[in-house]
Amino acid sequence: MRMHHGHRTGILCVCAWVCHCASSAAHTLPISYLTVVPDKNYVHVELVLNPYELSFFPELDANHNRILDRDEMARFRQVGTELLLGAIEIRVEGRPGIALADSAGTELALGSHHVVLRAHYPIDARQLPLKVVCTLTKITSGGHVTVVNYINKGRKQTVLLDRPGAEASFDPATPHEGAAHTKGGK
Repeated sequence: MRMHHGHRTGILCVCAWVCHCASSAAHTLPISYLTVVPDKNYVHVELVLNPYELSFFPELDANHNRILDRDEMARFRQVGTELLLGAIEIRVEGRPGIALADSAGTELALGSHHVVLRAHYPIDARQLPLKVVCTLTKITSGGHVTVVNYINKGRKQTVLLDRPGAEASFDPATPHEGAAHTKGGK
């Protein structure tokens, strides 16, 4: 397949812009990472994101430095944990939700400005279809993307969610990465 000069130039411009963003302001990219791992007793969920991407962050940033400091973390745990949990819904076998997480909490990622949410849902979903419904775009800045990594029995499937109400379905019975599929929001 032959690429036209205009397309090549456009692709080069996009690549240059991404490299510029990654090198000069990597912490400002509106991307979060959601990892979902089922085991015998739980579905484990870990969300890593930049806290200043959250629409409610300015209310929690007491010193207005656009960084979630350790002394601001207690307030973030009160407000942020519940809002983040509410923006991620795990559905197993088509049932809406899994009840409530057995345990959940947020903390600062070591050596980083990111926040980590961890939640554990008491269900064995290793052999069941699992769906992630994500509404993070409703509580984050515009253009936010969530990269969902689903790891079941050593197989990793990755889906990008970028619209309100976007969802990703994972079928553990399918042995290859192509099993994941997305559906747009409303």
